[in-house]
Amino acid sequence: MVRNSILRLLQAVTKGRWHLLSGRHAEAPLGPGDGLFYPIQRHTVPELAMITRGACQIYAEETWQRLAAEMMLAFLPGAWHTEKWVEPGTSYTMLWLTLLPQGVNLHFSAYSPQTGYHLAGERLTFQVPSAASLWEASTHPDLTDNIPAQAHFLSQLLQSLVEVLDGLENPAESPLPYAQQLAEQVKHYLDAHFRSDVTLQALAEMVHYSPAHLNAVFRRHVGSPIHRYLLDQRLKHAKKLLAQPGSSIKQAARESGFNDPLYFSRLFRRRTGVNPREFQLQLREQRT
Repeated sequence: MVRNSILRLLQAVTKGRWHLLSGRHAEAPLGPGDGLFYPIQRHTVPELAMITRGACQIYAEETWQRLAAEMMLAFLPGAWHTEKWVEPGTSYTMLWLTLLPQGVNLHFSAYSPQTGYHLAGERLTFQVPSAASLWEASTHPDLTDNIPAQAHFLSQLLQSLVEVLDGLENPAESPLPYAQQLAEQVKHYLDAHFRSDVTLQALAEMVHYSPAHLNAVFRRHVGSPIHRYLLDQRLKHAKKLLAQPGSSIKQAARESGFNDPLYFSRLFRRRTGVNPREFQLQLREQRT
């Protein structure tokens, strides 16, 4: 099922059957509704979707639309979306690809009258060589309006899909378990985005896990819960900034992802035994 779905996605892209959906809406344009697979959501990473069986509806760009067969939708960062059946008696299966700097994650969402909404088949992740280039191309700020940027994105996507096919046909001899690879992806994401407003809920939606499950997986493979790891990265960066001559505590806090300088100072003291000002004084004494 996976190989055929990737081939069909390749065909859709090469035939020009694709549509980019932007994240221009600041607020969720749709309230709670009946029959949704999941509440309307958006992510900080791009996702690709294509129907592979049956028919379903996608809510995007403030409207419901029936997803045409062999049509790829690319939800860019910030694009609100959800999905539902066309009719309660109509089944469907949809391929989803999540694009990350370290790889491409794959899963299938599905609905049937007998079992309702569910994830079909196994989740897979592919550490493809072009993942970082695809990620960079997919997060171009003017991707929906810039033709050269779109061409670059599509060329990188085609390359990544070919590499996914190669990974399916020539699997690694001892691949890491999916959960471990997922934990590493989240870890790398936090390393790159710790200055941003990162939440466990947003991370869980990004990888399609429940928050509790993701936190447990991360703790098992990385050694600490997500919130603790995030704070550690922020404090590590703050120490580097505080060590620079002339740096201010408020600026170090803000540039490390702490919006509240008072909370930052209290946390810093609790973790290090000294407050930020005392830390700076200690460094000055060591230099003299």
